[in-house]
Amino acid sequence: MVDNERLERLERWADKVVEESAILPEDLPESELRERQAIWYADFYVGEDGRLIADPNNPATREWLIDQEGMSPDLADDVLAKMKELAAAR
Repeated sequence: MVDNERLERLERWADKVVEESAILPEDLPESELRERQAIWYADFYVGEDGRLIADPNNPATREWLIDQEGMSPDLADDVLAKMKELAAAR
């Protein structure tokens, strides 16, 4: 992916996350917030055409999400599961 395309994709994704997070209730349970976060991340890592930017079945992807993206192991697992769902749906 060309850097400009990647930057534009990141900007669109960030705008979407900001917009959606602004309407979340303040008393949203932690589990629901983590699910929402997993969906946001998965949406970024799965292209609109269903193309995966990273393989959710590869254990290295989980480690990358934890080590490089700073996710908790639970959130990383949720993101991987959502990536599989999104890729199958698109």
